[in-house]
Amino acid sequence: MRDSRQLTLTFGLLVALAACKKPAPEAPVPEPAVAPPLAAAGPLDEKWTWRAVSFSKAIALEQRGRSATDCDVTCGSEGQPKWTLAACIASKDDFTFLAEDCSTVLVLLEYPKKVDGWRTAPVLRVLRNGTAVGEFSGAQLVADASRIKENGAHFRWLAGALGEKGAAPRYLSDGLGVQFEAIDGRATTLRFADVMVALAKAPAAPAARAVAGPLGPYEYEDEAGDTHFVDGLSNVPAKYRQRAHPVQGEVAVMSGAEKQKATDPASYLRSGAAMPPTPDMPAAPAQPAAVARPDDGVERNELGETPRDYAIRMGSHGRIIMPNAPKPSDPGQCAAWKAACGSNKDCCSQRCTGGACE
Repeated sequence: MRDSRQLTLTFGLLVALAACKKPAPEAPVPEPAVAPPLAAAGPLDEKWTWRAVSFSKAIALEQRGRSATDCDVTCGSEGQPKWTLAACIASKDDFTFLAEDCSTVLVLLEYPKKVDGWRTAPVLRVLRNGTAVGEFSGAQLVADASRIKENGAHFRWLAGALGEKGAAPRYLSDGLGVQFEAIDGRATTLRFADVMVALAKAPAAPAARAVAGPLGPYEYEDEAGDTHFVDGLSNVPAKYRQRAHPVQGEVAVMSGAEKQKATDPASYLRSGAAMPPTPDMPAAPAQPAAVARPDDGVERNELGETPRDYAIRMGSHGRIIMPNAPKPSDPGQCAAWKAACGSNKDCCSQRCTGGACE
């Protein structure tokens, strides 16, 4: 009996020791945090709210927009976004493609807006890890300008879009990039891994035409029919740029006094200056030095010339119009009036033409 109690006690002690050596249960592994859905600050706009998927359809790019300038974008798998962006990157009608890891997003604008014409307007946007890193312009992707279809402030450039002939933009067969054709049939292939190289190698987008030729002046006509001259296309109001065109020849900027002289030859009689030369009129003879004007009551310029003297000196320069010059009406005032002449000097400051004063 005593031995039995000792065995029982010994067995109990062994069980207790074994229980003390049993490992503690592992702590529960916490569930991965799930990003909360983007909160809408207002009603969504259908045009700026859309969802695009990768080639495998395992990754999604979603934009929720309330207007053209108020959007939230997220890229990733269900409940595991790779990145988010507070900006509008495309409309529902544009073509959007994304890499399987969300590293690259390409947006082909279906109906882009012109920026100083279609050549400089962005038609393809590139995003890397949620950041806009570059864009291609119309001139970089379309070779034949005659195929572009402009309509007001927008233009068509992409085959397979807006009813244009050709295949619509699409993923490559391996899903590692996209392929599309421009409206002129020019095909372009962009791989997600090489898009940054493609951006760097692309020809520089043409700058907006600010000048034309070596001079650069432009002219345009407004609604009232008035013609305006400006230095460069960039100074033409946007609504008149389609009707603006470069000015052929030279344009001089004149002050009010210079304009008066140019349109009133009589003012040259008072100033003694030479008439400006024109293509069909040679430069005037060199102007003599100024002299003191005699006080004889006769109108003279600073060279001391009367209108008649000035006309004689300028006779070889072309026809001079002198509105204020005396024009005799009978032979009594000028013996040579309407008579034979050898030069303007014989015609009382009028012109000698064909051997007769006129």
